[in-house]
Amino acid sequence: MDGYTNYKSLNEVLQQFKGKRLYIDVWATWCGPCKAEFAHKVELLKLLQLKNIEIIYISIDQVEKDKQWKEMIKYYNLEGYHIRACEELVSDLRKIFGQNGSIAIPWYMLVDENGKIIKEHAKPPSQLTELAKEVVN
Repeated sequence: MDGYTNYKSLNEVLQQFKGKRLYIDVWATWCGPCKAEFAHKVELLKLLQLKNIEIIYISIDQVEKDKQWKEMIKYYNLEGYHIRACEELVSDLRKIFGQNGSIAIPWYMLVDENGKIIKEHAKPPSQLTELAKEVVN
């Protein structure tokens, strides 16, 4: 997304998508389990398209990893919107995750068309059957 470093909170990100349902993937280039989930991206995209849900990938990589982050998006052919979170956005995500300031990734969220988080800890792409139950129309 253009100006991705300007988003200081998840709410600011969600404002850009008012009227759209979202599946948010919080990840990092150094996260093995995150990359393992990308193996299920084709099936995930089919489900999300069927349910009219957009995907946003939010990387919590440091600014020094910007080039590697962009290369990894291309390498895994990750279709959707992409944000590399600035420190303020990472801090906001830590509050939302709710584990005394830490985040376990990969982490997935579902957001309704009003920008409200309806599932703070949604199922990962590797659990597509369970995820399909969470994304009912």
